[in-house]
Amino acid sequence: MTILDGPQAWSGAGYPGAAAGISRDPALGVYTYPAAERPATLWRLLADSAARWPHRVALTNGAVTYGALVERAEAVAAAWHAAGVGAGDRVAILAANGVPFVVAFFAAQRLGAVAVCLNTKLAAPELAWQVGDCAAGAIVVECEFVDKAPRLPLTWMAEDLPRGDPGHLPPPGDGSVILYTSGTTGRPKGCVLTGFNLGHTVVSYARCFALGPDDRTLIAVPIFHVTGLAAQLLTLLYVGGSCALLPRFSAAEALEWLVRQRITHMLSVPTVYAMLVDLPDRGDADLSAWRIGAYGGAAMPAAVIGDLRRWLPGLDLRNTYGLTEVASPAVIAPPGPDPDTVGLPVPVGECRLGADDELLIRGPMVTPGYWGRGASTEDGWLRTGDVAAIRGSRVAIRDRLKDMINRGGEKVHCLEVEDALCSHPAVLEAAVVGIPDRVYGERVVAFVVPRARAAPEPDALRRHVAARLARYKVPERITLLPELPRNASGKVEKGRLRS
Repeated sequence: MTILDGPQAWSGAGYPGAAAGISRDPALGVYTYPAAERPATLWRLLADSAARWPHRVALTNGAVTYGALVERAEAVAAAWHAAGVGAGDRVAILAANGVPFVVAFFAAQRLGAVAVCLNTKLAAPELAWQVGDCAAGAIVVECEFVDKAPRLPLTWMAEDLPRGDPGHLPPPGDGSVILYTSGTTGRPKGCVLTGFNLGHTVVSYARCFALGPDDRTLIAVPIFHVTGLAAQLLTLLYVGGSCALLPRFSAAEALEWLVRQRITHMLSVPTVYAMLVDLPDRGDADLSAWRIGAYGGAAMPAAVIGDLRRWLPGLDLRNTYGLTEVASPAVIAPPGPDPDTVGLPVPVGECRLGADDELLIRGPMVTPGYWGRGASTEDGWLRTGDVAAIRGSRVAIRDRLKDMINRGGEKVHCLEVEDALCSHPAVLEAAVVGIPDRVYGERVVAFVVPRARAAPEPDALRRHVAARLARYKVPERITLLPELPRNASGKVEKGRLRS
């Protein structure tokens, strides 16, 4: 059994600093960062930065400084405490990217409560189920979503959070977070992420991307998801940087913010990068400050990577791989192009392959379990559901286990076919699925979203794939769509495509 060892991988790749000071915790059996470096709690993450940089801007929306953010969060926490909220209580937050979300999140952490970050795209019954599942007793609601928000004994409007006297607050507690998974295989599960998990996450990102107080990130993905919350908001607040919270995504507005706010760092999904590349006036944008363009959540088409490198040759493009259950990162690419892998295990992580080449992950960033459902691991190893390969000291993701197509005994990885389709200059996105067939068991079909002003012929796309892959992998049918169906978490709903 080959185990990829994070500290060895980063040191062996020529980046020993990323793995400095790491040791295996004898009680937990996993690598950990030095206790003096990782935040003791999520509240301490913010409070420590405020003590070091009280006058630096933490949130560019309204130029909220670190000192002011702590002040607001403590005042809100005092009002909640007076209303009966205490350690361990669940406080749901239903708000878009913005200052009220951040204030409410840290107010919960100040009390040692659990922040339940709700997806604003969900319908009323879905929200009600999640709030009931975790037995939340309080909710913060942005005005826009009040009509579908569950009714709870304690309800506060995000735009008008109450304020109390911080002098009456108890000592800071050890808070945590619940993020509900997308539920693509059934009911969503409330993934619990502790301060210990997220403390390791922020150190991993800070070390591997060399982030510091002068960095500014554009959060163009929702902060109710783990990428926006952990990889960007918490990480930049940990290093003393600034966060620009884009309330609603549009490619044109994102480009404007990248320029106007002199953004140095962004981590987003490949679709965001593809939409930026497709903007007609992108060539006039001054993006000289932008140094790190990280991406994850799906494979970045080679054509989009090529377009980005031609447009922004100085941008450090970095793949990341993770999931909610590992508090965002499990694998991060070091500097330098390597399109065939997603990178190295994080410096405190370990990876290995299980049955059917499923990627397994172990480390301090792995969730202790799901709310009300117990542990998520087997002997400390988390099953990801992704088919992977280990190439040297790096991890390559091949497909989702459930997405692999069996065509007459030949295994077809959907991701491989999707990448071949996306290498065509007229294709923006592609999704490949298997449909039942009496003779072959399954047949390969594809759904394609064309780039702007492009109308590729399905037969031409099939020939394009046939020139790159084996004949049995070529989609037998290709359907053009204006967009791919996605669930509330932004994942492509392949079940709908199959039907």
